[in-house]
Amino acid sequence: MNVMGMLQLQRGILHHMGARPGVVTRSFSFTSREERRRLVVLSRRAIHDGGVYVSSVAEDTTGKTRLGKRKVALFVGYDGTHYRGLQMQPSQLHLSSQEGHSKTIEEVLEAAIFASGGILESNRGNLGKVGWSRSSRTDKRVHSVSTVISMKLECDPDMFESEPDGGSIAKSINEHLPPEVRVFAVQRVVKSFDARRECMRRYYEYYVPVSFFSLMIEKEGYDTTLENVLARLGEAWRSYQGHHAFHNFTKRRLYRPERDGAVVVKKEPPTKREDIVHSKGMIHFEWKAERDERDPIVRSHYRFVEDCHCSTEPLELVEQGGEPCVKLSVCGASFMLHQIRHMVGGAVLVALGKMSLELLQAALAPPVRMNLPLAPPGTLVLRGADFGTFRKSYDGKPSPTERSSGSSLVLLPPGLQRQQEFETSVLYQGLHRQLQHEDWQRWSESLSLVLYDVEEADSIVQQSVEWFERREEMKRVRRRLREESAEEESSDD
Repeated sequence: MNVMGMLQLQRGILHHMGARPGVVTRSFSFTSREERRRLVVLSRRAIHDGGVYVSSVAEDTTGKTRLGKRKVALFVGYDGTHYRGLQMQPSQLHLSSQEGHSKTIEEVLEAAIFASGGILESNRGNLGKVGWSRSSRTDKRVHSVSTVISMKLECDPDMFESEPDGGSIAKSINEHLPPEVRVFAVQRVVKSFDARRECMRRYYEYYVPVSFFSLMIEKEGYDTTLENVLARLGEAWRSYQGHHAFHNFTKRRLYRPERDGAVVVKKEPPTKREDIVHSKGMIHFEWKAERDERDPIVRSHYRFVEDCHCSTEPLELVEQGGEPCVKLSVCGASFMLHQIRHMVGGAVLVALGKMSLELLQAALAPPVRMNLPLAPPGTLVLRGADFGTFRKSYDGKPSPTERSSGSSLVLLPPGLQRQQEFETSVLYQGLHRQLQHEDWQRWSESLSLVLYDVEEADSIVQQSVEWFERREEMKRVRRRLREESAEEESSDD
């Protein structure tokens, strides 16, 4: 290729790079065969699929150097008491500027990252442009100490070699954040990392004040002790372990597909409320032996709960004058909207003797439809998250990400220390106030009104027991058929 051809090729590449007047882009050298080959590849890529090659360093006319862009994971914690949940809702952004309307955590966090120089003006307001992804979503008034957000951040690409936890970046972002929201660490991840998809399990904790149980025992005149109540609470809580259909613990219509086979499932308002006990306290039951196309139970209603644990002794979150409480821990791959709060509501009914354990277990049977109480949101905390290993390079050599963050994403010791400080100084203080909130008084009044038809409930329990027995028998048959098939294949070999 002659010199004129190379100059034309350079102009074409710059054109597809979107070079603008006033920006000086790094010039190319044509002194080596390798450079010429690289330019040809870039030109073909730009012409073929409209791809844009961006130089890692660009300098504007004012002499200000633009930093590089790297895929990172932000470890974030927050007291969500005064926030409208984690996720930014574009359709409700106008409400945040109005008096009396709270913001979301992501609105505050994006503004702080922009103020610290981590997001360009051209990308502000559109999280998709920076590859924003969250490991979990939390609702209004719910808290977290382990939310992980992946994004492409404007930063010094070389700083992670000397500072793997990104403490200086976290500090600059925290300078623009309110004290109830904090970034613990900013760690480098691979380009393909997506916080939501790579998260393998989530850990949550829910705190119930002991005074709530004492109030219910006194109000209802139960002939029992707090120890017995907590024992039944733990038994009910552990019954959620395993792979179950949690369709009665969420808003079912949110998890139905648009199409179910050849039938279009219309999202019509349900005839009965799914999300909370009726105002009169009635719990309604329905057994659907046949599939209902208007209210189908599909794969997305199933969740795997790996572990459930209930503290046996009351604990205090703050040292002096702390409100005694009971901690309910749960670990699972993923959870649906309001699922954990409905799980707490059902377990509390069993603990107080207002519902049998068998009836609560019947709620996990797909043919059963029933509504369960919704516990207050103020004491639910996202405690932790586990991630899979980073994708390996083809040559098998350790990547820069592995050298700085390890083989999988975990919070490094400096960030872990900041997380613990936030828990002690901010989160536990906020939880202490929520344990004394008037929500518990209102919820105790609501649970006092809970009623249901005993004969109808007994029928639901009996049918669900038979349904579970048939399912177990079908599993045994399928297991035996697989074993026989494996034996036949081995004998043929």
